[in-house]
Amino acid sequence: PTVSVPQPIDHNRHAIIMERVDGVELARSKLEDGQVVPVLDLILAEVAAAYDEGYVHADMSEYNVFVNSEGVTVFDWPQAVPVDHENSDDLLERDVENTVGYFQRKYPHSVAAVDTSALADAVAADSFESVREFAES
Repeated sequence: PTVSVPQPIDHNRHAIIMERVDGVELARSKLEDGQVVPVLDLILAEVAAAYDEGYVHADMSEYNVFVNSEGVTVFDWPQAVPVDHENSDDLLERDVENTVGYFQRKYPHSVAAVDTSALADAVAADSFESVREFAES
């Protein structure tokens, strides 16, 4: 897949066994100043890739992302909705708000105020490049 997600190994009824993912949960990570915006951009790029594949995660948070030296992995997808779902635009904007909001709370000196509505629109339009483009003045 184009989205970095854990690959399933096996399943039985309601349980899925996924591959082991190296890294640390975003909520437990301690990023250096120079890593903050690039990691946020990587996460939002995964959100954009998922949208391009036809899905909105619908529950993005610091607890659903692993970070390692090779990038990020987004997991916990059971509540994902297709992009043609009647609430997909609202859910996408909420995912963007939750992700950016976490970074703003944890790294306030590195992440400025962002127009999350315009950012979500860019994700949906496949024109997202960096959160820096959406900084409010």
